[in-house]
Amino acid sequence: MKIVSQSKLKRTQIMLSPDVFKESDVLPRKVIFHFGQWKKEVNIVLEPTLAPYQIGLSEHLLQEYTLPDCYDYDMQWDGRNLKIGPVIAFLTIHSTEKLEQKLDIFEGYFAAYPHFQGLIYICAIDGIDTKEKKIDGFYYDPTHGAENKWKKGTFPYPGAMYRKTGFSARLYDQIINELGDKLFNTYFFNKWELWAWLSPNEDCEKYLPHTRRVTGFQDIKEMLDLYGEVYLKKVNSHKAKGIIKVVRTGTEYSFIYRLRGTKKYTDPEQIEHFINEINQKKDYLVQQAIPVKTHEERHFDFRVIMQKNRLGKWVCSGNIARFGKKDSIATNFLLAGYALSGNEALKTVFKYNERDAFIKEQEIIQACTLICEKLDLCCGNYGDLGVDVIVDENQKVWVLEVNKLQDHKYPVYALNDEQMYYKVTTTLFEYAAFLAGF
Repeated sequence: MKIVSQSKLKRTQIMLSPDVFKESDVLPRKVIFHFGQWKKEVNIVLEPTLAPYQIGLSEHLLQEYTLPDCYDYDMQWDGRNLKIGPVIAFLTIHSTEKLEQKLDIFEGYFAAYPHFQGLIYICAIDGIDTKEKKIDGFYYDPTHGAENKWKKGTFPYPGAMYRKTGFSARLYDQIINELGDKLFNTYFFNKWELWAWLSPNEDCEKYLPHTRRVTGFQDIKEMLDLYGEVYLKKVNSHKAKGIIKVVRTGTEYSFIYRLRGTKKYTDPEQIEHFINEINQKKDYLVQQAIPVKTHEERHFDFRVIMQKNRLGKWVCSGNIARFGKKDSIATNFLLAGYALSGNEALKTVFKYNERDAFIKEQEIIQACTLICEKLDLCCGNYGDLGVDVIVDENQKVWVLEVNKLQDHKYPVYALNDEQMYYKVTTTLFEYAAFLAGF
């Protein structure tokens, strides 16, 4: 369905071809016109010269909101409700000014055009007008050249919104009140909440390393008694920032940093002082250390890209194995490491044949799917999560972390796999279209 501007129409009129209703025994005269969350009762004007794949909108209506005519839209009837869409908002950063300077880095998200039907607009937090329920942002025009491909616009609240940035609790409440579960990646949970919410479920618990909040040295001692080695992690850290490995040898405790060497203590008072110093904000966890399978003296894990598809079902859009720096306690492959596809890594490290590698990869995906489904039930609506997984020396699958703001460029700079990248970016908006009802 194409939008056509009609100067002779009134603000309360839309124009359709009679052919749209040729199989209907009732000719509607007044309908509720929907575009995203915006709706208005309008009168239908029949125009025989209009093609059945066109909808005529008044210039007055088009001045109120930006309804780009460069796209094909899907049209749906629900009783006397006429819906044109989908209308999808991609919420990226805080500043519209900074977003305008960075628009080209988001171009890959619009690879689905011209095959995608509907409007995807990209916006920043300061472009949201909660009082008027409109959003200033940009849309991508695939019909123009490189210099004119981004256009400014003012859009209605969308049929679905993908959130890729944090925002205030107040704005969160306002958007949730308007969109409900049409917003996805709603709540940004932390490492402790992941454990606290999912560990009571027996099916989930078997994949999660035992985790406790650190209140003092006693918590670490008790976890060392159980597991021999543990990790200290910040509740809200990412990319292995702040991670410390703790090993006990007799009465000596070694605190091994990712980048800053090792600190060793034997005096319990010194250890208590050290713990209190790093944990001043009470933001550390102590977590069971998994006996990690290494390769070429490198730790490795899997980033499993989990997304919901056009049917609203969790699927794996990619699996990337990350090999860290030699002798490092982390798997940040950007620091002198490298990456392989998940399947290739399983065959390389565990010497699996094709069949066994496939079976183990399916086990990994099933574990990630379970975790994602349970998160949907307990804390929000999600559609795009990066799950960090390891397979230990005994070939057991463990889920270490779930990332709400995964880097979609991972497939490109890790594997030089642009096909996986475009699969990830288009799947996002296929799910958004599903949420919007299209």
